[in-house]
Amino acid sequence: DDVTFKPRKHRHMKFLILFVLLSIALPAATAEPHPKWRDVWSAPFHEVTTSIFGKTHENDGYYYYDALRNTTRIERSPGSNDRYCGSVSSDDDPCTHLVRNGVRYLIWPTQNKCCLCCDAEHGCGIVSPTWLDGAQYLGVEDVDGVPCDTWDQKGLQDNIWYQTVDGAFPVKLDQKPNDLMVFDVKKFSEEPKPEEFFSVPEYCTDWCPLLTVCTIVQHNPF
Repeated sequence: DDVTFKPRKHRHMKFLILFVLLSIALPAATAEPHPKWRDVWSAPFHEVTTSIFGKTHENDGYYYYDALRNTTRIERSPGSNDRYCGSVSSDDDPCTHLVRNGVRYLIWPTQNKCCLCCDAEHGCGIVSPTWLDGAQYLGVEDVDGVPCDTWDQKGLQDNIWYQTVDGAFPVKLDQKPNDLMVFDVKKFSEEPKPEEFFSVPEYCTDWCPLLTVCTIVQHNPF
């Protein structure tokens, strides 16, 4: 008797369709999330810093960032626990870093006191809005019950960036081993501040004293 073979083209078509579907699905399933550093945002933070002698200090503050206007304002209290402000004044009054027009000012608003610390040419400008580009994805880590995606962007040290897995909120910035900043996600905002909020006070006219961190940064040849 003659043997009748079924056509194989339908089986080949099934394999082709399966291959196409897998080609589409697998990259989507394995794609890593991307870190977000928004052009405009603000949030309160709690900061723990560690000196070269191993002593820890704590600050509470507010981070305001506006890349569209090339400006940043970072408020800390007490100011003496910040390495820049603390090198200028040992007062515990609040101290503000204000970056405007490529210059970083240190301001003590309760004293009407200010000095020019350093400029963008020497690394004192705003954080680049693209600074997280190319960061190494480390996976998901739980932060106080909140699952967070994490990345490491290597610079002078490891800079570990934490954000909620939905990408909605920044959670932590850990500049190992000496600066940990934890943000209050409940008060995170993308609303821009008015222009005058970033105005340089009229009493900001002189450079900071010679024997300060500012001098070291401003005259660093590297």
